[in-house]
Amino acid sequence: MSTSIKYAIKTLKEFDPNFYRQWASQVKDAFAKRKWNDYLVTPAPALSPPSETDTWDLGKQPEFIPDPHTTALAKAFLTQSIPYRYQPNIESCTTAAQSWSVFIELYGMRSREIELNYEQDMLNLTKLLTESIDDFIDKFENKLSEVRAQQDPSAK
Repeated sequence: MSTSIKYAIKTLKEFDPNFYRQWASQVKDAFAKRKWNDYLVTPAPALSPPSETDTWDLGKQPEFIPDPHTTALAKAFLTQSIPYRYQPNIESCTTAAQSWSVFIELYGMRSREIELNYEQDMLNLTKLLTESIDDFIDKFENKLSEVRAQQDPSAK
């Protein structure tokens, strides 16, 4: 009898910077379901196992010791969702935590400049003569979805 685990998220959606927040949320959910949260922590936890002389303090959490096999699985799981055009950013990363921190730094921190770019995109959106009203509405709704996807939940 097989005791395989069924995951709600078997593969991650492809990374798209316009929808970074949704992608990041899905990554967190997938890692939590697999109990891999510690593999997204940066800096990576120490690799040395606890010595026999270590005493357990009830106020302290035991130090996380990453499993090399799970470390490789976590990195592969995260990397498979990143298109080749974004992979040069994580080329030197050896763990999922390092890759994760690169994406947080590059796409997770919004600046006023990015917000102004989205605002300008919305203002420049015009209906072309060759475009039907339905096509324009779709284009507008897609752009609006991109803007909302980048907003903090409290700002929506």
